[in-house]
Amino acid sequence: AVINCAVCKHDVAQDPAEVTDFIATRTVQVIGRACAERGVRLLQMSTDVVFDGASGAYAEDAPTSPLLHYGAAKVAMETGLLAIEGLDVSLLRTSLILTLEPSLDALLGANPRRSKCAHFCVSRSVAASQEGKQADFFSDEIRSVTLGSDLAAALVALACLPEDAFREAAAGVLNLVASNAISRLDLANGLLEYYGPQLDAKGERPTVGSSLSREVFGGKRPLDCSLATERYEGLVAKYGIPPLRPVLPVLLAGRSGG
Repeated sequence: AVINCAVCKHDVAQDPAEVTDFIATRTVQVIGRACAERGVRLLQMSTDVVFDGASGAYAEDAPTSPLLHYGAAKVAMETGLLAIEGLDVSLLRTSLILTLEPSLDALLGANPRRSKCAHFCVSRSVAASQEGKQADFFSDEIRSVTLGSDLAAALVALACLPEDAFREAAAGVLNLVASNAISRLDLANGLLEYYGPQLDAKGERPTVGSSLSREVFGGKRPLDCSLATERYEGLVAKYGIPPLRPVLPVLLAGRSGG
């Protein structure tokens, strides 16, 4: 099996558009055709921003409606892969991926791309607090945040499914996210709780505030892009593949002491 997790950097995901198209669409078609020619299944990562975020809890068969060019490029990618004759493909829509470093120092000192969500939330909150300010996070942008370690285990399990099971249960579009829908503000607060003991030891636990994406961006960004998880949960029950744990209980139960 081939698992393709390549993604366009967010700072070039809108401009220039041809960069996103090349990474998210054209190169993936080359991978898809190569897999089809060799009889190899393809697990291709996709995104929740194929939707406009107007309703949330999107099932796999919900009509796509991207607001962002990046989402539109991913829709084109999905459509192109599904059109390749003889390709066994699973289009895995995921959301914000959360990687937890074992300590605060490791988090803040790590390559921020490795633990981007956690690094951004904590470093931004700490930096604002050190300047006597409060960082705000969007309370109206909802995502199905998923632990990176859980996602990796799920990808391996899906890649190893027997051929008949893969075609029956995982082919086509599959939402691969945890069964929770939380705001960016919820995520920031959860991470500050997780690293709270270490922040307290340094005397610098910050507080954060709320802002609204719809006011800052005027509705140009999707709001609730949470994804339905019933199909994947059915695979967990039937084939014993790893579950995707809700993030907030993990953060609150596993506060890191460093």
